[in-house]
Amino acid sequence: MATIQCPNPQCKTKSSVPDTHLGKKVRCKICNTPFVASAVPGEAVTTRPAQGAGPGPKLRTVTATVPAPPAVPVAVTVRRVAGAPAGGSAFWCLAALLAFVVPITAASTFAILNWKNDRSADAGEGNDSAERFGAIEIGSKGVKFTVFEVFPDEQLGHDYRILADGSSDTNIVTPMKETGTFDEQGLTKTAGVAGKFMQQLQKEHDLPSERVVIVGSGGLFGALDGRPEAERARLVAQNKKNLREAVGKVIPGRGVYFVDVEEELQYQLRACVPSRHRDSAIFIDVGGGGTRGGYQDSVGVLYTFNLPGIKSFGKQIKAKREGEEPLPEAAARLAPRELREPLQRHIERTPGLRSRDRVYLGGGVVWVLATCQHPADRKGSYVRLSVKDIDAFAARLRQNPDFLKTFSPPADLDEEKRKEVAKEVAKMRGIFAPEELVAGAEILRALVAELELGRKEELAFYRYSNNAWLLSFVAEKSGFPN
Repeated sequence: MATIQCPNPQCKTKSSVPDTHLGKKVRCKICNTPFVASAVPGEAVTTRPAQGAGPGPKLRTVTATVPAPPAVPVAVTVRRVAGAPAGGSAFWCLAALLAFVVPITAASTFAILNWKNDRSADAGEGNDSAERFGAIEIGSKGVKFTVFEVFPDEQLGHDYRILADGSSDTNIVTPMKETGTFDEQGLTKTAGVAGKFMQQLQKEHDLPSERVVIVGSGGLFGALDGRPEAERARLVAQNKKNLREAVGKVIPGRGVYFVDVEEELQYQLRACVPSRHRDSAIFIDVGGGGTRGGYQDSVGVLYTFNLPGIKSFGKQIKAKREGEEPLPEAAARLAPRELREPLQRHIERTPGLRSRDRVYLGGGVVWVLATCQHPADRKGSYVRLSVKDIDAFAARLRQNPDFLKTFSPPADLDEEKRKEVAKEVAKMRGIFAPEELVAGAEILRALVAELELGRKEELAFYRYSNNAWLLSFVAEKSGFPN
């Protein structure tokens, strides 16, 4: 381990990092200033041997003793994905962007990525200091855009609000499992939709192209999982090239960033977990494609786990029902082998998954749970939850797996809130099949049991988790050329 120091004269925070990070671009966890890590002369720290052997995440557990004044960890992630791009130059461009977009002291700029206060959805309206950005995300199912503003906030320094979003299905990955490549028609359609969204963001939202980031999400290459490593790497590289070229034909001069699943989780964690709790919390996203979670330790090392998502587990439930077995009973029968045993193996390899004091949840099924269990809670970034809420949600589904079909907001809600809840529930009906809701409830029950959620100091749903990683990514990457 080595001691490094932030070069920002208003910060000068000393930090401890593994020796392997010396000479690489890092970012100060306090002020977000990017710099090349170099050891401070005459100072050092001690370590214990690296651990982490076995089939689990290829990460190192690091423990450091830092001489006074105490070092503060920098946000450095030890990657476990071979061949992941370093992206070092992006950090310097980020510094220039922040100097332009966020003209405040360096110590407060990091608040952009920590939208953690309980504020109403209309926060920031009419604020002349707000800065607007856009994102175009290319995913496995289609393309979506998001427009949001960053604005000054008394508590955080800055906060954000979403102005508009939209999506279009393109199914670019339909044949990839068999052919290894994107569907040609889907590729053309995807690029066309991206071009349409870029024009829309420029004309309707007055966004110059340099304020719009185009990014390919982690799910784009999931169909290639299971192939030999070298073959998968070759196919991923070729598909990235094909997508960049297709987008470049429609939007000249613009490229596409790519993130993997672990990077998405890193950005989600950064956006959804308050910075003051980042060293003591875990973020878990219970999504359709997968249930993924993770935490970072005191030196920024990211530890993760993955379980089946609500769609894949929902399909198992539907396919493996025995005769007229009710969906909830089939889910409960399958859960020990399909959910709890894999999670137990993750915990054995990474005990910190269970020891975190706070849990922040995201994902579609948690959105349904929070809306139906706490329909009156319509303001703020978080909905506070409890294990009793999860138990009540599971009991509701055991009684009626298709309860959304007849769910209506409580009569004692005011008219405006009733309309908001009714609108959200109508959207949920078009997204979630009964077996998926049952699957989601069983996934949450497995998390409660194996991660001991009932003992946590805090359990909360982050409302904007669906867009969180993308907004966090844009805040870091927007404004510099590809």
